[in-house]
Amino acid sequence: MERTRLRMLLIGTGSAVVLVAGGGIAYAAGVVSGPVDSAGAVHGCYTNQALNGSHAVVLQDAGTTCPKGTTAIAWSMTGPAGPAGATGATGAAGATGPAGAAGPAGPTGPAGPAGDPGETGPAGPQGPAGAGLSNITDLDGLACSTHNGQAGTIVQSTTSADVIMLTCVATGSTGTTSVTHSDGVGQTWTDATPLNTYTLTQASAAAAAFSAVAGGTVSDLSCGTNSEAIQVLTATQSVIWQFTGPNAGHVAESAFWQQSCPTAGDPVWS
Repeated sequence: MERTRLRMLLIGTGSAVVLVAGGGIAYAAGVVSGPVDSAGAVHGCYTNQALNGSHAVVLQDAGTTCPKGTTAIAWSMTGPAGPAGATGATGAAGATGPAGAAGPAGPTGPAGPAGDPGETGPAGPQGPAGAGLSNITDLDGLACSTHNGQAGTIVQSTTSADVIMLTCVATGSTGTTSVTHSDGVGQTWTDATPLNTYTLTQASAAAAAFSAVAGGTVSDLSCGTNSEAIQVLTATQSVIWQFTGPNAGHVAESAFWQQSCPTAGDPVWS
């Protein structure tokens, strides 16, 4: 009788170990790959009938059928994954890497709020003294403003009584320095103001021309609502030149004690 050599593995279910020899077991013909398959599982067969509580286990080629009276089993060569280990200690800091290239410039930000005003600076040094007047005629041509706010220039003139008059002639005025005026009571003066211009300046010029000859005190006077005048009061008489109101342009002579304002029938000064 031919003896067949078998690889056997004993499995003990009790305290005794039994070696089981098999013989005459027929295997499927053909080439086998061995008991370990491509996934790493080991294949075998164990006897269904125990011998003293033990079963014989034999390795079985993967993909083949266990012999009659045995049951197929398989187990993995790799055990299950163990639990995760504890986190290791933090390693030492690595060396500082080289500086990176400079990035592109960002857009210009919005303007910040205005700062608080600074403190007032110290006063500057005093400037040089201006040139003084060498003659009264130096005033001719200087800027001035008329009584109603018009821009003009100063014109200097002298009355027949040698009284110096300064007149503000509005820009664009047709007046010239050769205009001769009458105070209405016998005196004249010359300036650049057109005739029949009734203003405080012209009334004052008429009073100055008169007082230069007759003396007296020059003062402002009201002849009623919106009726302004200039008066010269001497020891014996009153002379009043009205320059606003319904009787503007008239001059009234009266006794010292009367001091009458002009009427429409009184002489005209120009």
